[in-house]
Amino acid sequence: MKFKKYLALLLAGILIFSLAACGKDNGTQDNNNHNTAADDQQGGTFTLTNMGIFPVDNFNPILPAPQSCIIGFGRCVEKPAVYQGQICIRTMMVLSVTYDHRVFDGGEVGSIMKTMKEYLETPELFLVQ
Repeated sequence: MKFKKYLALLLAGILIFSLAACGKDNGTQDNNNHNTAADDQQGGTFTLTNMGIFPVDNFNPILPAPQSCIIGFGRCVEKPAVYQGQICIRTMMVLSVTYDHRVFDGGEVGSIMKTMKEYLETPELFLVQ
């Protein structure tokens, strides 16, 4: 599943501009250096963006044309939360999504976000598939 590969790269701290750019041989190297050319950012349909490298907990990613969906990752922060009936400190991260309703309906995007949540909470799932 290609999506899993790109999500793993994002979680490793690599800024990914679009799935199309990452499919190119030099995409990862360019993204590590934060100098991806504008041409490498064209032709994608689904964008992942990471503001977690800055002190930003959440934000509203703007959908770049002609993309159909963008998911923004905020920073990981320790916060009090209820887990298994107890209040404890948990590492929390906000995911923000903007999508074109002409392409997706809310149920499809909700399913994608649910899957991403499961992979983030259980990284071992990356090894299973």
